[in-house]
Amino acid sequence: MALNRESLQAIRTGEFRAQWPVLLAGFVLLFFVTGAPSYSLPFIFKEVARETGWSREQVTLLATMKFSFGALSAIFFGMLLDRVGDRRGILIAAVLNAAATGCMLFVTDLWNYYLVGAAMGLTGPGVQAGVKILLSREFTQHQGTAVGLGLTGSSLAGVLFPVIIVALLANFDWRTSLALITVGTWLIALPIFLWGTKNVKDERHEAPTASRGASEYTMWGMFRELAVTREFWCIGLSIFLIGLVDMGIAQHQVLFLENDRNIARGIVVAAASATAIIGFFSKIAFGAVYDKWSLKGVAFAYALLIVDPILALLVIGPVTAFAFAMLRGTAHGALLVDVPVVAKHVYGKRNLGLIIGLFTSFLNLGFAAGPWVMGRIFTVFGDYHYGFVLFSFLALIAVLMIRMVTPHAWLASKAAETPTPMPAAPAASQPQ
Repeated sequence: MALNRESLQAIRTGEFRAQWPVLLAGFVLLFFVTGAPSYSLPFIFKEVARETGWSREQVTLLATMKFSFGALSAIFFGMLLDRVGDRRGILIAAVLNAAATGCMLFVTDLWNYYLVGAAMGLTGPGVQAGVKILLSREFTQHQGTAVGLGLTGSSLAGVLFPVIIVALLANFDWRTSLALITVGTWLIALPIFLWGTKNVKDERHEAPTASRGASEYTMWGMFRELAVTREFWCIGLSIFLIGLVDMGIAQHQVLFLENDRNIARGIVVAAASATAIIGFFSKIAFGAVYDKWSLKGVAFAYALLIVDPILALLVIGPVTAFAFAMLRGTAHGALLVDVPVVAKHVYGKRNLGLIIGLFTSFLNLGFAAGPWVMGRIFTVFGDYHYGFVLFSFLALIAVLMIRMVTPHAWLASKAAETPTPMPAAPAASQPQ
């Protein structure tokens, strides 16, 4: 039965009125659990290299370890949420992530350093994927907007934590500084999450039925079903490539601006905060864009990362550094919203947690590869120029691939929302 415009508006407004505690819980959790470490790590790399003598490639490989293990965990975590419930699974991951980040206190050599990165990766991306899944389940009409609003928590962390971590580094060593940023998780984020999600039922979603068979629900069964389609690989590879470009630039942004362009640390911190501020608004804006234009909006967001690497080559001072950082912040905010939207717009609600987990794994594999690829290029050539050119070309490929996908479920839902026209009244008979 088609809905009229007034009914649809009532549903959309009612969603936010009823679910705002869940939205707040996701926002605060992402601020402390994933945003704080993510925006602090680029500022510790210089301190780590100075103390240990490790190369840029070795130091930034921590991000590769983090996101490599995040790719693995995202698949299983999405399936875990489908089976044990969103609230319980996210809570477990958040606690383990805070504990893992605190273990940075005990790092003594390169392998300890990478081990902590792997532990952070096994839990942190799971929290972010979990919040996306939770909001995607709780919001229907404005899924993209809700996910965008929730993810602004990590953007706000990007505004504040560059300043916080630099202040901590001025008074503590890099190990203690990273451990101290987990205090907010224990004292603020976890209590608010427990309160905000108290009405979320920890029940199994999309459970297998006799008609579908239990094997269809397994990760391997779902993967086999999806892997034979062209659209699955177009989505997965485009997400992988755009993640590679985005994180490759992000993890080297501070090193590039400070060491290669001789931009003062205060300006670099301000540029990092500006990146997060613009990302804050970008997540909300692009969430609405995706709700309205679906994959066409996603392609436009990806296209921003064709331009940004080229803009990096033009950085000569504070003004151009800010322009480069803010365009990347716009693109970064947009692409963090796209995975749950693409999954639901193409495949609908069926096994949504598992499908989002699969595509989040592609994103995290890109996040893992990007810092290493950019670091390797710097090691071989001595600068970032070839890396920026390569990354611009990879972003172009990602745009072309996502444009080859049709959002079947989104088109079907739009067709169902179209009001059915009232039949015209029969014309009154004219007297003879």
